[in-house]
Amino acid sequence: MTVTITHTVPIPLDPAGPRPDFDEIWRSMLHKAENPVEFVPSITECRVVERYDDGFVREVVFWGVDRVLERVTPERERGRILFEVIDHPEMVMITNELTEDATGRYSFTLTYVLSEGRGAKLRAESEFIDKFEDVIRETAATTVVQLGRTATGSPAQH
Repeated sequence: MTVTITHTVPIPLDPAGPRPDFDEIWRSMLHKAENPVEFVPSITECRVVERYDDGFVREVVFWGVDRVLERVTPERERGRILFEVIDHPEMVMITNELTEDATGRYSFTLTYVLSEGRGAKLRAESEFIDKFEDVIRETAATTVVQLGRTATGSPAQH
């Protein structure tokens, strides 16, 4: 049995600035998929190692230590990007999803699917799950700020 942890954050809008549309935010999400270091605090390095018609494989380094290969598949029609983890014993899948509510406001959802082994560890160490959820919340919060900036052409901040 896997463990899934999800966090959704509204994309902040600059009241004085332009309101990004789906295509602008989507382009920003694609940029994030290839250049995650400016978006995700835990990723310290990234390089694309192979390209396909429907996506690419990237190697990311988490916290300067864990090297992970991921198969990245953008699904524009569903507003999501799948990051299928190829070679890590604890992570299975990461999903970035863009949704729009009835008022036209966009939100970003970050989902991690962890292996049974990681799930068992999380259940055994309750403080670890709290820390992991904090990392996910921080990642989602940082990501939406950067998505909003890059979608409207504002400079990214690190």
